[in-house]
Amino acid sequence: MLPANVHWFDLAALAAFVACWIGYPHVIERLGKRPSINRLMHPLRRIWMARMLERDLRIPDTQILGFAFQSASFFASTTIIVIAALVSAFGALDRVHPTLSEISLIKAASIQLMQYKLLVVVVVVFFYALLAFTWALRQYNYLAAIIGAAPQAPVPEVEARAIAEALGRLMSSAVASVNAGMRAYYFAIAALLWFVHPLLFLGGTLCIVGMLAHRQSYSPAARAVLALAALCDRPPTPKDQT
Repeated sequence: MLPANVHWFDLAALAAFVACWIGYPHVIERLGKRPSINRLMHPLRRIWMARMLERDLRIPDTQILGFAFQSASFFASTTIIVIAALVSAFGALDRVHPTLSEISLIKAASIQLMQYKLLVVVVVVFFYALLAFTWALRQYNYLAAIIGAAPQAPVPEVEARAIAEALGRLMSSAVASVNAGMRAYYFAIAALLWFVHPLLFLGGTLCIVGMLAHRQSYSPAARAVLALAALCDRPPTPKDQT
């Protein structure tokens, strides 16, 4: 059942928010005119894993993987703190509602509608982020174990190619989970604007989508990754081997 004082603006903004949040990763990959950073990084990870199989000493590879694990772990821990704070705010909303209602910037809403906004949008978004980060940590653990079990160099070319491709896919899956969790943080910023006005909520959602799309395909980082991916994926020339 919908809470009291809900307006069709709220429902339209919420529907647009859900559509943008769920549809963004699929649309950016299929409809973008330029390849995104996420798409370009998969072959680079495959090349990294192929280089790893050529080395006898793989400590640098495990160290780099450890940095990625620490980053995902940090965001997972932070998300737990954010969820605890939001749950506390949900329990105290009946006490802070009169104060929020007096703020001129915030659109007047019933306490049921404010609880709905806090629970359905913000808390759900951060719970999704927590699940994404913890799944990324699991996948990084799997990846570390497989790297440890990888055969010693030299590895036959056909076997090395298959192992590198599989490891690259596993690493890309872990990174995709981290990206999904971090995207939830961005969309949570837009969700907070719902407490001010549903039109700001809608505008903030569209701005977040535009910003993420620009960073993925048209930012200086995207152009640099595109150039590096083309260089790293080319076959070696006799000059490179000298």
